[in-house]
Amino acid sequence: MIFSSIFFILILLLSLFIIVVISGFYSKAFELARFNEKKRNIILLGIYWLFTFLLIGAIYLSINQDWQNVAFYKKLPAFYIPILFSIVIIASSKTLKTLTKEIPSEWLVAIQFYRIFGITYVFLPNFVDKLPLVFAAYATINNVFFGLTAPIMGRLVTNRKNYWLAILWNVTGIIGLGITPILAYLLQANAMEQFPLSLLFLYIEVPMGILIHGLSLYNLLSKMNKKAKT
Repeated sequence: MIFSSIFFILILLLSLFIIVVISGFYSKAFELARFNEKKRNIILLGIYWLFTFLLIGAIYLSINQDWQNVAFYKKLPAFYIPILFSIVIIASSKTLKTLTKEIPSEWLVAIQFYRIFGITYVFLPNFVDKLPLVFAAYATINNVFFGLTAPIMGRLVTNRKNYWLAILWNVTGIIGLGITPILAYLLQANAMEQFPLSLLFLYIEVPMGILIHGLSLYNLLSKMNKKAKT
């Protein structure tokens, strides 16, 4: 009980940190794009509530007993729907697309440093049942690798010649996170269905990780395309 409470608080704090930082990125993008200031508060509030809404939804599912009783394979869409929902919202807004292009590329890469939190997978088998060591090892390596390399890659993309490397890094990151829920299902990592680990899966790790990689990809490709035209 104590472990669950502490772990939940850590996940919640990390989630709020990500929301605040991403909102800050778009705030900076407003300055760079020189948009009408009247739009600023509305757009930023919309971004804040988009990610907060997804967090609330993840918390609800995590603590919902009926959800916990659903077969794991039926839950798989829940890991990807928030990503698609967010992409549709951002892609349907010309303002949000422009702002995403304006965010400093190194920021959208370096923020993945938060995934260093994934080192907790090393210790989880000691506190929870039904968490295969193979899955814990994969999750640890995957998250820690991208967490540690994020600041390095962020530094590299300050040079446009390294954009291709960051694009490859992002694509690899999306694949690594995308297969995580499927791997959990195949390895019967049932502990990931239980609160609060389910919240880690339903928000911080898979949806937000993939979404940030996606935003970074769009940002980098847009800047490369712009450079090619000039």
